[in-house]
Amino acid sequence: MAVMNVEAFSTVHSFDWPVMFFMMDLKRRGRLTTVTDLGGHLGVKYHAFRKFLDLPKDTSWQVVDVPAVCKEGRRRQRSGETSLQYFEDSEKTTPCDVLLCSGVLQYLDYTLAEAVARLPSRPRLILLNKVAISKGSAFYTLESLGRTRIPYHMTTIADLDRAREALGYRLLSRWSIPDRTAEAATAKGKQLIESIGEAWINTAIAEEASPEIESDTSLSLGS
Repeated sequence: MAVMNVEAFSTVHSFDWPVMFFMMDLKRRGRLTTVTDLGGHLGVKYHAFRKFLDLPKDTSWQVVDVPAVCKEGRRRQRSGETSLQYFEDSEKTTPCDVLLCSGVLQYLDYTLAEAVARLPSRPRLILLNKVAISKGSAFYTLESLGRTRIPYHMTTIADLDRAREALGYRLLSRWSIPDRTAEAATAKGKQLIESIGEAWINTAIAEEASPEIESDTSLSLGS
């Protein structure tokens, strides 16, 4: 298995701070006990975030990824490190407070709604980050990874809005990530692709949201 830029991905970047803000808010209220990290690779966000979040030892961070990644993650795991766990199937995870999807939606061969449906229960909070957004309609392109090319899905704000409403969540915040803007090749030529993040709260428990968080708050993060 090729492991790429593990150290770089294990570093906190400017676009990570909105995610950590919402996690810190849950932790402050004693509601951050379990995180499911979809496409979490070798637990890079766990390693990047834990010193800032000051996670208790009994916090469960569940990485869901492909079998090869999970195997490598378990191999690298430090002796006695019980907080970080690896799962090939979301169905085998325990109910979580937060579903984290950081830079993974564009690579999935299933929808976000299907990803949530595979969880044991719907989480309190869904945090999306580094989502590739098309200004037009959604489409697929190919991303080059060395000698390999893999499908890469561009979604739209409207598609995210529909998914969020169908799942029963409310938008807490949306932030743009200007330094991750790029061009993608399409059948009609190159198209500018933006990168964003969003925080969703389960409407069944939305009344418990922190009073400091305003709905539909827009942020812009530079490099």
